[in-house]
Amino acid sequence: MSLLLCCIVMALHLATGLDAAPGVVNTTEEEVEGGDSQSPCPAGWHQNEHRCFSFYPVWATWATAELYCSQHRGNLVSVHSPGQQVFVQDLVRRHTDQPVWMGGYDAAQEGMWLWSDGSAVDSFYWEEDEPSNSGQGENCMELHTGGGQGWNDVSCGELRFYVCSMETRSGLAVIPSQKKKHERGIYWRSTRM
Repeated sequence: MSLLLCCIVMALHLATGLDAAPGVVNTTEEEVEGGDSQSPCPAGWHQNEHRCFSFYPVWATWATAELYCSQHRGNLVSVHSPGQQVFVQDLVRRHTDQPVWMGGYDAAQEGMWLWSDGSAVDSFYWEEDEPSNSGQGENCMELHTGGGQGWNDVSCGELRFYVCSMETRSGLAVIPSQKKKHERGIYWRSTRM
């Protein structure tokens, strides 16, 4: 699964023909760890449930944003509960009313939405009549927080700000067993009726 995701991210990045967005730099381990080692999240990240979230006001394509999040030991944000959806919307609204990148994509197979962190898409918060794939090639997910309140599919080459997420430091120890559980029990619910 990770190899497939890596290939998809690189293909999307190459297809856009863009280099990293201005301000995107490699991050050292010390910068990622940051702050108090007892804190469940790195400095500048916000905790909700067992996860940490950070908003990045850097214009980037979906692939560049995912690459940047992975350099910070995370991924573009995935949402797994109504509480997380509200938390992420509130986090974004503090900074912008523009759509932002989330980790959802259906580039591998149209209509089969996946999260870039490998977790199951187990909740759906699509805007009305979405995902639409209007104009074809709308394979990446954005979050609306202005007039709309849900998800929309859009071309991966668009430039957006983005939100990264990761497990809390205490949650990092259990990731391998959780991933095995997800790999054995992945199911996909159709988003269309």
